[in-house]
Amino acid sequence: MDRVESLEQSFFDKEVLSTEYLLRYRRAYYRHLQDGWQLAFKNYESILDCLASIYENDNQYGKSYCFRIKREPGNMRSCEAIMSEAFVHSYYIPLKNEELIKSIELIEEECDLIIEDVLGDKRFYESQGYSVKVNLKTGELGSGDYDWSNNLFDDKNTKYIYAIEWFDKSDYSQRRILINWNYKGE
Repeated sequence: MDRVESLEQSFFDKEVLSTEYLLRYRRAYYRHLQDGWQLAFKNYESILDCLASIYENDNQYGKSYCFRIKREPGNMRSCEAIMSEAFVHSYYIPLKNEELIKSIELIEEECDLIIEDVLGDKRFYESQGYSVKVNLKTGELGSGDYDWSNNLFDDKNTKYIYAIEWFDKSDYSQRRILINWNYKGE
């Protein structure tokens, strides 16, 4: 049994493992290993680790991320946004444990995350591309969703691009990858 199989066996929400989103990452993970590719930071194993660390820190938050993925299991755009938020969330867990920040809150109605520092100041995190619908008659906020209308992967000319990898200037060790959910080639 490899590490991924061990993670799957002990994972707190077996149902989310069978979503199209995670199954695609699982297939890509093993294909990359088989072909000798270097695994990117965001891969099936790191996704499972991320969700498990959130769950271990706060069961409800871990369940919330999985619930949201299961709500739209084939919507790669939405699931990518959810996991981006989860990776940010998991980054702050060690800082909270070391008491460098006071709290991490997941309040979907307000924003993605609220991070409170030790001085009591709060930072509100929202994944880019999120749009909120406003009822023009009443002025009340309605439902919100991610605006993917200007997405590179929806262009028919990019269907043979497997993924995009990027990093901050001169910080090659923190490479990130976004898999093209519309990939059509081999």
